[in-house]
Amino acid sequence: TQPACRLRSLLNDCAPSLCVESRDDAAATAGVVGLDGDGMRAVSLREAASVGASSAAPLPALTWDSPSHLVYTSGSSGSPKAVLCDHGALHAYTRSKAEALDVGANSRVLICSASTWDPCLGEIWSTLVAFATLCVAPRPAILADLGRCIREPSASHVLATPSLWALVPPSEPLGGLRVL
Repeated sequence: TQPACRLRSLLNDCAPSLCVESRDDAAATAGVVGLDGDGMRAVSLREAASVGASSAAPLPALTWDSPSHLVYTSGSSGSPKAVLCDHGALHAYTRSKAEALDVGANSRVLICSASTWDPCLGEIWSTLVAFATLCVAPRPAILADLGRCIREPSASHVLATPSLWALVPPSEPLGGLRVL
């Protein structure tokens, strides 16, 4: 999760008309960041499908140049800066990553990156474009027992930083892990 002040800053900068929240109480997001009444509608993930289906305006045709997502830098050199990514770049990156890591339909990829860190997007999308299984564990569980988080879903692929790997004893069995 993001601190409310950072979230407020990012949402004020990009001015979205719709915010999809994973929690059922999506309005809480708009309230927490102080954007109620600023033209942003907050909906839960469950409501999101009906929002798109009930839209009167047809969606524009997508091209390789169409925006796919917006990523903000950390802001470590000042304030966060937005980077608009397009479908062509996302496709090329995720397909090449899946190919380089040998992620296929029978793979089970454990996501270890924090959801607020942009490499997480590459891990998620490269798994999905390969029709592989995406394994997600709560961040506290990963930090407490990474070995168990690998074994329990029978993860075949794990992408993690060296500091995370240092939490796993060298002799600990890791099941069907193929790619580290």
